Amino acid sequence: MAEAEQRDSLYGGLAAWNRGDYEAALSYAHPEVVWRVEPFFPDMESVYTGHDEMRRFFKTFNEAWEENSLEVSRIVDQRPGQIYVEIRFRARAREGLVVESDFHQIYRYDDDDLLREFHGFIDGADARREAGLDDG
Repeated sequence: MAEAEQRDSLYGGLAAWNRGDYEAALSYAHPEVVWRVEPFFPDMESVYTGHDEMRRFFKTFNEAWEENSLEVSRIVDQRPGQIYVEIRFRARAREGLVVESDFHQIYRYDDDDLLREFHGFIDGADARREAGLDDG
């Protein structure tokens, strides 16, 4: 089971994201964090490393959205140092389009409870397989 500090880090980072306070979100991440995303958004790279690249990710990601938020639907924390999250993404594009979609995320923490690696997925089975979890 994930340590309480890791859950606090997860929720703190998500709360910062939802406020649009990306510097605060970075405070929960290791300086050399590795951030992996599937290429489901235009102009996004698949890997960002370190705080400076994360800032670039935040800027690029948010260019399309007037507002966006993340809401945890489910957490699985069966493995030390890892939290698997099913998340609901809600957004309104600058052109007015409203988007709601479910994503799957893996958060991996170091011994200081800083986010060391993030991996975002569209497909839940792929995410659970990567997380080493049973499908379900």
